[in-house]
Amino acid sequence: MPDSQTTPQRKDPKNMPTSFHPTPSRHAHTEYFTSYRTFKSKVYELRQLRESKLEDGVVRISVGRPSLLNDSIDQIMKLEPSVLRKKLRIDFKNEEALDHDGVSREWFYKVSMRLLNPDYGLFQYASKTNFSLQINRISAHHPDPEHIKFYRFAGRFIALALFNGNIICSNLTTCFYKQLLNRKITIDDIEKMDTYYFNSLKSIE
Repeated sequence: MPDSQTTPQRKDPKNMPTSFHPTPSRHAHTEYFTSYRTFKSKVYELRQLRESKLEDGVVRISVGRPSLLNDSIDQIMKLEPSVLRKKLRIDFKNEEALDHDGVSREWFYKVSMRLLNPDYGLFQYASKTNFSLQINRISAHHPDPEHIKFYRFAGRFIALALFNGNIICSNLTTCFYKQLLNRKITIDDIEKMDTYYFNSLKSIE
C-alpha cells in the first residue's frame, strides 16, 4: 500500500494558484484596443490614399530569374513615377502566369531577399542583438561604383510594396522610417535599435 508520506499527492486543478495565469488589467486591454483601432484606421487611410492616387492602366515588368535584381532595377528605374502608380504586373520571362497577384508577391519577396540581404553590402543589421536593417555605414566602399542607384531603386521598391499592398522580406529600423518621414529621432529610438550604443550614450550624459 503506498505511503502517504512519500507519494506525491495529485492536486485538484481547481485549487491551483491563479497567479500562474495573470489576467491583464483593464487599462492594458483599453490601451491595446486603442492602439489596434488607431492602426486599423491608418491602414484604411493608406488604402484610401492609394485608391485615390491609382492611375488607369497597367504597367508590366518582365524579368528573368537568373538576372532578377538587375532586370528589376533596369526596368523600374527607367519609368516615370506617374507610370508606377498604375496596376503593377510582373512577368517572369519564358513563364506563363496564371495568377498575376501570386507572381507579384513572389517578385516582391525574392527581390527584397536579394536587395536587402546584408551580404550584398547595402544594408546591415542594426546591432548584434537587433536584426532590423539599416543602411550600411561603409556602403561608400561598395565594390559597385554605381551602388547609389541600388539605394534609389530600394526607395522605389519599398514605395511600390506599400502602394500595391505587398510584403517585403525585411524589417527596417524605426530610425530609418523616421528619416524617410523627416521626423526627429529620439534617444528611445536608439535604445530599440542598439541597446549597447544607447547605454554608452547614457553613460556620458
